Amino acid sequence: MRLALNLVSRAARRRRLLRRGLAGAVLLLLVGTVAHSLLLSRSRAHLASLEETWTARAGEREQAGAGTDGAAGPAERPKGLAERVRFYNSLLEASAFSWTGLLSELEFALPAGVGLTAIQPDQQLTGVQLRGEARTLEALTGFVRRLEERPAFTRVFLLRHGGRKDARSGREILEFEIRLDLKRERI
Repeated sequence: MRLALNLVSRAARRRRLLRRGLAGAVLLLLVGTVAHSLLLSRSRAHLASLEETWTARAGEREQAGAGTDGAAGPAERPKGLAERVRFYNSLLEASAFSWTGLLSELEFALPAGVGLTAIQPDQQLTGVQLRGEARTLEALTGFVRRLEERPAFTRVFLLRHGGRKDARSGREILEFEIRLDLKRERI
């Protein structure tokens, strides 16, 4: 018969466990630091290669511009910069746009018998054009009314609607287009 006797106090066992946990955390931090530094060095190398490519292309553009009368070169540079700034600003605005907020607002406004086939925001992300189908004119007018009542939407306009026969069921289906503006602080 073996007798297992542990004479270490409970506090000493807790300290030992705490030390092991701290040692593991330090080891994990060291591994994370090494991995981060490797990723950082790869990113810097990639950035350096991109800068080389960028300067080579800029040199090619300057050489191509030097063959002309020379007046187009400096004037194009600020124009290109302004276009790039506008492009980057539009990307930032697009990333700040809440698709989930828009879709949940549309879901609350969508009645039975109405379905959306396309949701197309405009370039400034201040408005949206909706295309869809409705079973009845009452369902379509109810949808427009519910959109107008939602606090996230303003200036709701029914741009077009028309009927067509469904090939499968033979029923009349209303196709429609709606244009509405967004209140960005509500979405």
